[in-house]
Amino acid sequence: MNMDTVGIDFGDVDDTKMTFGIHTEYSRRFLRGAAFCGGDFSFLVGAAVINTDGDILVLRDPKTGFLSLPQSQVSSQLDDLVQDPLRFVEGHTGLKVERLPLVPASKRYRNPDTDDWGKLKEDIVLEEHATPTSNPFSFALKVAWYDEFDRRSLRQTVVSWYSGVVRGRPDKSASWLFIPREEMLRIMQEQSAYILVPIKALKIFQCLFSVTKSRGLDIEIDREGAGPGLLPAGESGIALNFSPPAMDDLGAAEGYEFGRTQNTTPFLYSDAFWASPDFKVQTGVVVLERKQERVLLVHNERLNMETFPREVSDDINALLCSPLRYAESVCGYRCERLALPKLSKGFTEPDHKAIARMTNEKTTEPFYVTFDTFWVDTPSERWPQGYQLITFWYAACVDWDSSNGSSGVDPSAKWVPLSAASTVLKGDEFGTMVLHVFEQLWNHLNKPTEHPNSILD
Repeated sequence: MNMDTVGIDFGDVDDTKMTFGIHTEYSRRFLRGAAFCGGDFSFLVGAAVINTDGDILVLRDPKTGFLSLPQSQVSSQLDDLVQDPLRFVEGHTGLKVERLPLVPASKRYRNPDTDDWGKLKEDIVLEEHATPTSNPFSFALKVAWYDEFDRRSLRQTVVSWYSGVVRGRPDKSASWLFIPREEMLRIMQEQSAYILVPIKALKIFQCLFSVTKSRGLDIEIDREGAGPGLLPAGESGIALNFSPPAMDDLGAAEGYEFGRTQNTTPFLYSDAFWASPDFKVQTGVVVLERKQERVLLVHNERLNMETFPREVSDDINALLCSPLRYAESVCGYRCERLALPKLSKGFTEPDHKAIARMTNEKTTEPFYVTFDTFWVDTPSERWPQGYQLITFWYAACVDWDSSNGSSGVDPSAKWVPLSAASTVLKGDEFGTMVLHVFEQLWNHLNKPTEHPNSILD
């Protein structure tokens, strides 16, 4: 049995045939096992923003004239993007953008009785009484330039797509305008194959918004104040900057390869996309007890092994705003984010090999992102459902003086010496990779004279 199917009882199903999750027509590509270390990944936000008429906001690339959906500048700061994901749109356009809740989607098999896993087909399901949510309606991967200090590098970029609305009918400008959604789909499809991800984002947005609107979402009441959809003067905020999609071959002009550092799996992806019914988001946390250098491990029923605390939640916004909450509940104490050395991506010369280097800057942002399959058993159907699982890995330290008052302390929770944790984690591929990098970051921070090398092994 492979790593993806550990912990699921499939009964009479031959799990050797289940090599990947089945996704709906709105998604593209499942990653069975991919891991990206801090020096190799970054984040950005994509936005599907409509006006009162339901037309979509598009930005014009000043270099190519191409139209595309708004996308933020590439960033290493996931927290900022999660807390205010549409702020960059306001900063670029001067429009007042509100979050637009959409009806959540799930999926079910169209032909669940088939004997061939590879022939399964999925239908999207929109429950009649589901409450609309402002969670991301899709995630994607692209390869994008990340600028730091005096150099730049190509990174695996995790794109979260959010929906928004501008009240009223603002006039267009030289750099942005609203056009009918179907027309924008046609334009993007004719422009270039490089914008596959925005096309898929608009298609799933179309589906979710149409159902949301048909169920009575009121978007036709103009806001009171300084004109429809416009920010009052001086209130545009700090823009995250509009970064139009590059239309050329990324890196070709400067001789860079899609290189990855030594703690990242072999491939970077430029066109993976998952609509909301096809993915799950999880946080994983390495919780350190500083004084005795012990880490928190807990029994994971899904994986059927002892490992770092992980939490999957459908409320993605709440999960990413409070990534330590599950770890706190299982150990019974409050935890706080642990600031570790920020990783940058460098290259050796003359072979131009990518390396991850620990910098003097500290960060509490995720230091690893992993992708695998999340299986959910469906008792009413023969086959389980497979979802793309996206895990953001954080570091934290426990505060022994501050109980969180939880009554749900996990009896399997235990504190293991950091030096012995790799033995306990044997069999947990991602947990072992995360621990390997965490140890180096912690030792470089806490014992710099003993661990002076700034390059990750």
